Order: sequence, then C-alpha cells, then structure tokens
Amino acid sequence: MNLLLVDDERIAVQGMLRGVDWKRCGIDGEILTAYNARQAMAVLEENPVSLILCDIEMPGENGIQLLRQVSTRWPKIACILLTCHAEFTYTQEAIRLGCLDYILKPAPYESIEAAVRKVVGRIQKVEEKDALLRYGSQWLSKQQQSAEDAQCKKRNPEELTREVREYVMDNLSSPELTVQWVARHFYLNEDYLGRIFKRIEEISLNKFIIRERMELASRLLSSDKLSVSAVATQVGYQSYPYFAAAFKKYFGSTPTEYRQK
Repeated sequence: MNLLLVDDERIAVQGMLRGVDWKRCGIDGEILTAYNARQAMAVLEENPVSLILCDIEMPGENGIQLLRQVSTRWPKIACILLTCHAEFTYTQEAIRLGCLDYILKPAPYESIEAAVRKVVGRIQKVEEKDALLRYGSQWLSKQQQSAEDAQCKKRNPEELTREVREYVMDNLSSPELTVQWVARHFYLNEDYLGRIFKRIEEISLNKFIIRERMELASRLLSSDKLSVSAVATQVGYQSYPYFAAAFKKYFGSTPTEYRQK
C-alpha cells in the first residue's frame, strides 16, 4: 500500500516523513512526495497509490482541485486533507469527492497516525470485500465453463462449427451479427466458441464474419441492381462510411471503385 504526501511546504513534508511511523499505520509500501498538484498528478500517472495525504492551501491548484481530478481518474484512491483553517469551508465539496478525513495543521504526528490508521482500515475492508466478490465471480465463471465444456462434449466440434457457419451465413444482413451475438445464440462463452471455431476453420470467427460479408458485398456490387448504400445494408452495415472503410481495407478499393472495375 503506497501513500502520496502532497504539500507545498517542504519542511512539513520532511517532518512527516521522519516523524510518522508509517508502517505502524499500515503503509507497507512507498511514501511518495509531491509539492504541488501538477507534481502529484505526475506521480499518480507513474505509481499505484492507495492513499493521498494532501494539503488544501497550495499555490496554483489547491488540494480540493487536485482531489477533484483524482476522484475522476482514480476513484478508488482514498484521501485525507490537511488544512490550516479551523473553519473547514471545503467540507461539503471534500465529502462529495470522497475525502475520508481532514486534519487541522499543525497536527501532532500521533494525530496523523491515528487518521491514517483509520483510513487504512477502511481501505483494507473494501479490498477484502472486492476480493470476495472477485472470488465469487471466478467461481461462477468456472462453473459456467464446466457447464459449457459438458455441453460441448455432447456436441462434436466439427458439427458445432458447421452450425455456426450456417447461422452466420443466414444472418449476414443483420447489424447485430457479432461473435458475442452468435455465442449467445448457441449458449456458449464467446472465447470458448472462438477457440473451437478457429481450431476447425483456421480463422477467427470475427474474421470469418467480416470475410463473408465482404465477399457477399463484392457479388452484389458486380450487379447494378442495388445501389452501393443498399449493398451496405444487405451485408449488415447501417453506416455507409463504416462499410466503405471496411470494404477498402479488405479489397484495397472503395465499393464505388470496385463496381467501376
């Protein structure tokens, strides 16, 4: 667990670095420092941080403005604010932005340690809850994978792939035709279905869908019965520019140029 100290008073920063027993507070990682909001953002870009101890009154962007940026970019980072004013005029804004505590400066190091310990305890409880949720999600995922494996064992992979091919060919004009959509139709995980399909066909399911759409488009463009935009619709593209870009990427020419050739 890393902590970031942000204060424009270098003496205050050095004093806290030496005077606070950070390990006893539960900070077992690095104690990072910054002397203004810009430096703090640069540190956060490069380092994982769990808790920020930040002064409010700083030249340029103050602590509240920094907290506003942090809450948008890294909403899980906890924050304790330091202020010189007994009248804490920023309370409502700080609470709204997720500030967990504030300390009146100058503060005894024991008071800082007590505040940090309290917030570290809250962070740890949140992390434990997240870990339990992740464990539950992983368990459910394993159960789903086991069910899918059992289902596929009953179905020959070649047979499944053939059914998928037919389903794709029957639905090329549908804008909803995606790997995820096909997987839902067959009640399978899309990654699992993708692995089966690629093993048999030696092409990913997504590339197969694109290839068949482009090949159908080329056949339709060879005839003058449909406009180019109508061809786009027939192969499942609601946006003509998106279709034209995909077609050019596949054939090396726009649909109109292809038709002229």
